Amino acid sequence: MAQSMAVVARADWQLAEDWLIGGSVYSSDSGANRSIGSYKEPAQVTLAEVHTRFAHGPWTMRAEYLQGTLDNAAGVTRANQQTYNGGKLGVSRTQIGAEAWGAFVEAGYNLLAGGEAGADRRLDLFARLDRFDSMSAVDVGQSDILRYDRQIITGGANFQLQPGVIFKGEVAQETNQSNVANETLYAALGIGVEF
Repeated sequence: MAQSMAVVARADWQLAEDWLIGGSVYSSDSGANRSIGSYKEPAQVTLAEVHTRFAHGPWTMRAEYLQGTLDNAAGVTRANQQTYNGGKLGVSRTQIGAEAWGAFVEAGYNLLAGGEAGADRRLDLFARLDRFDSMSAVDVGQSDILRYDRQIITGGANFQLQPGVIFKGEVAQETNQSNVANETLYAALGIGVEF
């Protein structure tokens, strides 16, 4: 059961009919909410982000930047390393960074804009760049794990058959800053239904 309330605030500003910017902040004591009793100290988590969205004619663009901090990450890490999670992971839980950040930029173009397919149908080609590091800073005595410093380049297409029904296909290349197993290529197909 949760023991610590979270504070959340968000604001958006519509700069123009086709351009929105905004931001949000979240903060809570994750130590008090830990479900396993091996950790009893405060561990304040704070997340802050800014975002923007632009859509004009056939063009769309989205971007976001997020920064996060965790107080007493070394204490949380020590508790994690003493918590065996054999049923799910087969190993002890891992080290936690004191700071993390992430950002993405995505642009798309609707190939059906202005055509006879109707306003409900869209075929958006898109490209996206994600960059994030969940251990951008660590507490004294911890190691920076380079595989958590990652970049993903994605390209694909979304086909909206009608509002609320989308078919998606994408290919992506993920890399990280470590020296081994530092590149992954993958492809995905999906269907989204909103009701």
